[in-house]
Amino acid sequence: FYSSTINYKANNDSGVVLQKNFQWNTLPAFDALMGVRHGNGRDWWVVSQRYTTSFTPSNAFYFYQVTPLGISTPFSQSIGSLRKTGGGHLIFNSSGTQFAQVSWMGMIELYNFDRCTGTITSTIPIEQEPLTSPYPHTFTSCTYSKDNSKLYVIDLSQSTSTYYLLQYDLLAVNISASKYVVDSLVAPTAPW
Repeated sequence: FYSSTINYKANNDSGVVLQKNFQWNTLPAFDALMGVRHGNGRDWWVVSQRYTTSFTPSNAFYFYQVTPLGISTPFSQSIGSLRKTGGGHLIFNSSGTQFAQVSWMGMIELYNFDRCTGTITSTIPIEQEPLTSPYPHTFTSCTYSKDNSKLYVIDLSQSTSTYYLLQYDLLAVNISASKYVVDSLVAPTAPW
């Protein structure tokens, strides 16, 4: 994936592009890409996964540290459940100490994160991808509640073309069993 550096204060606050299309790596990027402030309050961590289209299972995360001096060479950590898709979503909680990941094939997992070292310290599986098809759940997006006690997930049912808004209680002893369907909506048909 690529980025550009912009001085948004230059040119009377109109901005100037300083560097365009800087390539971070040569790996295809996973849909889930997120940044969180470093524990030092100045730098940032950017977390990504490699995109896979061959259904080759992977659980590798790539971490980049962004500082005033530039972008570090990534380091990787293989941890948590294997996923077989290049699609999904990743989001940090408001304190940056945990992130959730969902996949298009039905995985939901939490990762406890150390903002000082940029490493995952532990995982909490909520839903696992089935080993083989059919894949009844397509989790497309997720977010934390304001107080970080709940996780909300969008699930597109392939069999009924219905979107479900799911809620998981992150304080429950069994998070998976706390699943609650908040609402549903039949997917609109395309006009073409």
